[in-house]
Amino acid sequence: MISTATVDFQKYRGITVDFGNIEKLVSKKEIIVHYDPKYLDKVVMIIKPDRDREGRNFYHIEVEELWSPVKVRDNFVITNYVHAQYYPDKKVFNHIDFSVNQYSKAIFEEKFRDAVTDTEIPIDKYGDEHYKIWCVESDAIEISTWSKLVCATLDEPFRDLFLEMFSINID
Repeated sequence: MISTATVDFQKYRGITVDFGNIEKLVSKKEIIVHYDPKYLDKVVMIIKPDRDREGRNFYHIEVEELWSPVKVRDNFVITNYVHAQYYPDKKVFNHIDFSVNQYSKAIFEEKFRDAVTDTEIPIDKYGDEHYKIWCVESDAIEISTWSKLVCATLDEPFRDLFLEMFSINID
């Protein structure tokens, strides 16, 4: 039983995001990590509550793919990163942007380890360089559209991990 719990803990960290219940689940920054023991890769999702200029609550939702450091053959690492803004009162996104983050290999390895106590580098550390590729804005981007855009943007080995991280139960 301990080995099963250990494997599950290594594979999943954090909540499963339920967009129909997000305000009850996320009151401060939430970090969700899913790990693929076959490919040794991770997907990290960070959710942070915020307020816009009109005082409406929304959430920054960031998704980043993290390649296993054993696959890195260069002195730097490039990751795909998607940021979005979700409004729970309307149950829609109004902003989605895709960027790539660049890290030195040493910083990336510490980020991937997810051992901030030992490394002082948190798994949600932003890239040393951040390059914006595209941005979509609208008053009503549906959750299903967001999930399709994120899936299309992530590299193949990360898509299933991403889809495990949330559910769409909207009333």
